[in-house]
Amino acid sequence: MISALRSGYRCLPHRPALALLLGMLWLGGCRQVPLKPEPPIEESAQRTVIDRSQVQQPVQPQPVQPQDAPAPIYAVPPTAGPRTTPSLVPQGSQQAPWISASERPAWLRDCLSSIQLDQPPQIQRTALPDYPKVLIDSNTEGPVVIIFQISETGQLGNYAVRPGAHPALVKASIQALRQWKFSPPTWQGKPVAACLIQAFRYKLQE
Repeated sequence: MISALRSGYRCLPHRPALALLLGMLWLGGCRQVPLKPEPPIEESAQRTVIDRSQVQQPVQPQPVQPQDAPAPIYAVPPTAGPRTTPSLVPQGSQQAPWISASERPAWLRDCLSSIQLDQPPQIQRTALPDYPKVLIDSNTEGPVVIIFQISETGQLGNYAVRPGAHPALVKASIQALRQWKFSPPTWQGKPVAACLIQAFRYKLQE
């Protein structure tokens, strides 16, 4: 700008007021700086083409269909079947281990033990065996072990003697045992047959 003023002043006459006015006019018309034109706006930039197929349409809310409530599930208890009597394995023969399973008589195999009963037989009357005089004189001693059956009425039934006892002592023991009296054994409230074991010990006093 300073160079332009200096060049302007060179073409003006040397008069102060007139020179100042003409200098100002010279500055306005002597040099004009052209404005830089703006680039033209392309057609593609002026218009924005919207592809409607690419525009996501708003989702319309779907009406909620009423649903039936689920049916309640009821636990049905199982139907009780007919009441059966629990099976019971007789254990009376286990009191006579000297008799093998193959040699056990039927009454012994089917005999209940006292621990299997709800009411074991109770001894209501007893009798002591007589010591045979012949065996006393011969100093014969020893035990007599007998397993016997008590019937549903509490009477003495079948019996078996452990081997090894003197026959006279066995006879005296059986005679005494026949005088015993028992209460009827019961299982689940019903009279049943049961087995007991009894040992008679014969020993001489010194």
